[in-house]
Formats: sequence, structure tokens, C-alpha cells
Amino acid sequence: MREVLLAQAKSLRAQADALEAIAATVDASAPSDVYTSKRLPPDCPSSERFHEVCRNIAGANKRGRVWLVPSASWDSHRANPRKTEQVTDVHAAAIADHQAAIPIAA
Repeated sequence: MREVLLAQAKSLRAQADALEAIAATVDASAPSDVYTSKRLPPDCPSSERFHEVCRNIAGANKRGRVWLVPSASWDSHRANPRKTEQVTDVHAAAIADHQAAIPIAA
């Protein structure tokens, strides 16, 4: 039984090491003007808080378990945290199409 548990622990350690290597690759490939889960913004105390905030930032994306956010998007969101979504021309066109499809009772 002990040998089985040791083998499982060794396998889990190998998986964790592989995931850490993948995360390091993603972080290393990110441009310097991008914040990541490993390269946190100066005003963010922890990666957990970074993940929470990233969910509400337009322009943030997730690669596996690593969030990537352009520093300009982060700074803009932190300056105005209540604005959680930016309406682009594509969004505006989709909204206009949707509104045009709604029949108006006369």
C-alpha cells in the first residue's frame, strides 16, 4: 500500500512540475507590457486577487490557468472599476441588429 501511495505522489509531483514548466513558458512568452499570474501588477497583492479582477477586464484572456492582461487594460480598469465591459463597434452593431429585429407594437 505504501509503495502505491509513493508512486502516486511521484506521479503527481511530475505532473505539477510539467504544469509549472508550461506556466513559465506562457509567462516568458508574454510581452513586457502584459501582466500575468506570475508577473503581477504593482497594485495587486496576490495571484488570487489578480484572477478575480481579470474576469472583469475587457482584453484579459486565459491560457490554461494563467491570466494575461495588457497593462493598459489593467490600468484603465483600476482607474474605473465599475466599467467592466467596453462596447466596441462590433458590439454596437450586434445590439443595433438585435433591436431592429424586435417588433414594435403600434
